[in-house]
Amino acid sequence: MARTLKQNTENLQKSNSVVGKEEIVVKENTTTVEEMMKQMQDQIAKLIAEKEATNTNNPTIVYSTNVVDKKNDVNREIKVVHLLDNIDGLTTHLKVDDHVSYDFRKFGDYRYLRRDEFMALYYARREAFENNIVGLTSEDEDIIEKLGLTNSDTLPINSGLLRDFPYMNEEKMTDFYNQLSSIHKELVIRKWYAGFEEGKDLVFKDMRKIRFLNDLTNGQMDRLIRQIKLSEELEKKNNK
Repeated sequence: MARTLKQNTENLQKSNSVVGKEEIVVKENTTTVEEMMKQMQDQIAKLIAEKEATNTNNPTIVYSTNVVDKKNDVNREIKVVHLLDNIDGLTTHLKVDDHVSYDFRKFGDYRYLRRDEFMALYYARREAFENNIVGLTSEDEDIIEKLGLTNSDTLPINSGLLRDFPYMNEEKMTDFYNQLSSIHKELVIRKWYAGFEEGKDLVFKDMRKIRFLNDLTNGQMDRLIRQIKLSEELEKKNNK
């Protein structure tokens, strides 16, 4: 019996020893899993931080799927530009019908018209577009090509050149004038006459330039030259 008790005691000790070892193993394994979980959490946090930084530096671009083709847009507006510079008080009056008309005054004045409004103006006053009284810009290149018009952006005339023309030297005056359409050549002559009548700027009374411009325009300044000569003769008579 004493022997049996001893054996039982030894078995119990062995059992406790095994349990102790198993507990130690479990404890060691539990510690390892916790460390792994912490490492994973750290990695996830790092990835999230990197993602947020990337999004901040490179914001997401959202592309609309509802892109409207400008050429087929029924609400499209077409820019009509005025290509004349009228004398004060005068306007370019483009009548479409008894109810619709458009007025322009200065060079570069413009109006946006709906497609149907533009087509009504074009068919009613086609000569105004063909003679570059009004025109379209590069914004509507497709319509320019379709109707066979001139892109007003490519014309050798603008408000600045019109303003500077009287002050150009003879060579520049010649180059500029010879590039103009007939309607713009008339505009240059008309503005010279208006400047002379206004009398504020002596450049329009410069006989050397007037005679040169008369030769350049094939006699378009004859009337002004006769007017100047008549004024000089009257002045001489009055001074006698």
